[in-house]
Amino acid sequence: AYLRLDPMKTGKTSLDKMKKFLNLFGHPYAVRGAMTDDKIWEKFCDTFRYCLDYPQITYSEFLNLYEALSVTVDSDDDFIHLICNTWSV
Repeated sequence: AYLRLDPMKTGKTSLDKMKKFLNLFGHPYAVRGAMTDDKIWEKFCDTFRYCLDYPQITYSEFLNLYEALSVTVDSDDDFIHLICNTWSV
């Protein structure tokens, strides 16, 4: 997924680029109507506020987030499905 965000392999991307590729349509909160896409985007951005060069996100910062997330997902297949749906890959 990160290669779509950093096709020139600079090692960093921006939240603006991420927004172009992030698919919020299938997010459970959006489906239930519990949150708007804007609110979900805001929450997503909050996960990167710790980054050293925010709003620039490095590959390792992106990877660290998804490594931590993978621990909370029951199966590898579910995690792959999550990534593919989120980033439309």
